[in-house]
Amino acid sequence: MTETQVAVIIERLDHVIRRIDDLDDKSTRIEAQATRTNGRVTDLEKWKARIVGAIGMATFILGFVMPILMLFLRKYF
Repeated sequence: MTETQVAVIIERLDHVIRRIDDLDDKSTRIEAQATRTNGRVTDLEKWKARIVGAIGMATFILGFVMPILMLFLRKYF
């Protein structure tokens, strides 16, 4: 191999090393941001679960309990 070819290979390896370092920096920033926002996302998911549960309970009460209660009240009053 000539000195020129070795120099070109070294230069290309330096570029690869810089790109790997850039990827490490980006992954560290992404991980830090995910850690900061994870609590907020979890809170939103809890609120969503509560709302869906409340709608389910309201549907159950209005759809099943109320008609049975109305039949019972009509029969005895």
